[in-house]
Amino acid sequence: MRVLRGADHQVGDRFDAWCDLVGGMPCSYQVRSEHAADYDFTLRVAQLGAVTVAHTDISSIHALRTPRMTRQADAGVYSPELCRGGRIGAEQSGRQVEAAMGQWIVQDSCRPHSLWSVTEGHRRPSAIGLAVPKSVVGLNEDAVAPLLAGPLPGDSGTGGMLTEWTPVTCCPSRPTAGH
Repeated sequence: MRVLRGADHQVGDRFDAWCDLVGGMPCSYQVRSEHAADYDFTLRVAQLGAVTVAHTDISSIHALRTPRMTRQADAGVYSPELCRGGRIGAEQSGRQVEAAMGQWIVQDSCRPHSLWSVTEGHRRPSAIGLAVPKSVVGLNEDAVAPLLAGPLPGDSGTGGMLTEWTPVTCCPSRPTAGH
């Protein structure tokens, strides 16, 4: 597992460092933040076979996956993201959602979408994100479409299964039912 921190960069260079990291992920985004001048982040990233796992603790951000980026997506990935704290949300296929702690949001890299997170007070947004190649999932896209940009509970059903499979090394204090 690699751990990357904003504190490892000069204050004025931190947001550019974050943008470079995001640009190198399996599902890249255009990003902006009102905290760009003093951006702060911690990224823990691990590769588990074909799946990339990333635990983020970041300043507020808005990330956009443009139509042009989707055309360059090759076979594409599904990107479920578990809210670990703060406020995170997404928009895809005309649906918008804000996830509560312990809920998952799922995106499809082959469809335009946006993600956002908001810092409230001293609490930064935190999330566990997966990049799962569509070829590994092996599901019909029509079966996955109803899950896009919709909250999935992290303690039951599909979301519960994802939470169980999320590596402990990336999220040592996984949410449990009722927390």
